[in-house]
Amino acid sequence: MKIRTMARYVSSLGWGNDWGNVVGLRADEPQRVSKARASRNPWEVMFPLAEAGVVEQDVMQFWRESPFDLKLQTYEGNCDLCFLKAAGKIQKVMRDRPDLAQWWIDMEKRTGQRFRKDRPSYAAQLHRSQQESLFPLTNEPDELGIACHCTD
Repeated sequence: MKIRTMARYVSSLGWGNDWGNVVGLRADEPQRVSKARASRNPWEVMFPLAEAGVVEQDVMQFWRESPFDLKLQTYEGNCDLCFLKAAGKIQKVMRDRPDLAQWWIDMEKRTGQRFRKDRPSYAAQLHRSQQESLFPLTNEPDELGIACHCTD
């Protein structure tokens, strides 16, 4: 998604494949780094955080020392309710910030399709996330095996 757009833009500048893509994956994300390294791109792909040994704790320390606070929890990230996230993380975000679900719900209604066929709709996930006393949050591992187009 982002990579293809970036590649088209760089191509429009006439750079061809003579450019590099810096990817912000950390050292504690070895599966994602390995998958991204294995992708066949004609341009150079670099992973400075992973190569420097930066882990989640280092990133959180950086933001604690920063003069401003994005107020993100460690399970949030920059793609708020991305369908590639583990269901438990999506439910946690929805529990904390139910307002973020509306865009995802609207897109599923508009297209008549769910983002993931192996999960309930975003409307159903939102409803479940707000029923804390009835349903515990899903506790599943991150789904790193899913093709993540954020880093492809």
